[in-house]
Amino acid sequence: MQRLIGFIVLLALISIACQSAAAPTPTVQPTALPAIEFHTFTPEPTLAVTATEKSPAARPTLAGEFYAWNDLATIDGGGVTIQIARLVLADKSAVEMSLPRMLNLDDRPVVAAIIFIVQNSSDKTASVYPDQATVVASGEQIDLSEFMIFGDFGDDIGGEIFPGVTKIGGMWFGFRRTPVAAIQNMLISIHAPIDESFSRIGGEYNFELDLSQRKTDPVPEKLKSLQ
Repeated sequence: MQRLIGFIVLLALISIACQSAAAPTPTVQPTALPAIEFHTFTPEPTLAVTATEKSPAARPTLAGEFYAWNDLATIDGGGVTIQIARLVLADKSAVEMSLPRMLNLDDRPVVAAIIFIVQNSSDKTASVYPDQATVVASGEQIDLSEFMIFGDFGDDIGGEIFPGVTKIGGMWFGFRRTPVAAIQNMLISIHAPIDESFSRIGGEYNFELDLSQRKTDPVPEKLKSLQ
């Protein structure tokens, strides 16, 4: 009897094992992963000041008065000549895209730029400082030395200049109280050149400029290297 019971139990276990082996393995559906969002890195804009931003080139398309004159005057001082090669006078709103970013002109609604050509045709090393000129217009006096650090562009026009050397460079500056319409004349005064013994080798440079004839002269070829 016990053998019969054991035989029945064995048959039952074999039946269960066979059913398990024959049953198909359930398919496991993969779980969808959340989408990954990728962000493109955009570098911060640089604050580097380019030559194009610093030089008075062609007029940007902004509102405001804008005037420009070429080859206004030349004075020789003991073999060292200084030429006012270009003068720009404008409402700041008309040239803001061209102004040096580090130059603070917040309180100066009218701006100007002078490009000097300095040439030493003598046989001596001389020193002259157009970047420290005094500008007078309509009762307002401007010392360009205030703008030497961030307002200059082109060659370093202040200091020693060796025989046979030509320098081309300029300065941006601004007027606090004088509107563009009131500036009909401009005086630019520069100290006389000196030699290596600090002796004067020429007279003062006093440029009296008539700006009553309004012009918008294009940038001449000889100055395009400043852009």
